[in-house]
Amino acid sequence: ATYIKDTQQTTTKTTMPIIQQRSLSIYTLFGAIQSALWFFVLPSLIKPYWAKISDNYTNQQAEVLLWAIGAPYMLLYMLVAALPPYFILRNVEWVQQYKISRDPWPWLSSN
Repeated sequence: ATYIKDTQQTTTKTTMPIIQQRSLSIYTLFGAIQSALWFFVLPSLIKPYWAKISDNYTNQQAEVLLWAIGAPYMLLYMLVAALPPYFILRNVEWVQQYKISRDPWPWLSSN
């Protein structure tokens, strides 16, 4: 992968250069393969089991069940993994170097 360092940044607290990826990496390939597996392979693997589980429910009940299973995990992810970097670590230089924009964080701007 090719990385370009931008040393002309105008941020006030960060002295580290912003590093941007300009070419594909092996991780892009891994992400594409994982997405394809989840989209094409996983449904065919789960289909025999889903019929056994969902026979006891109407279509609407099955949809509500699917939503109800994922909601607690999404909430846990947001509270533990997604929000802390934004609200707790936003002024740490190590976190600032991975921003994709030179603009201030959206919730810190006066707009």
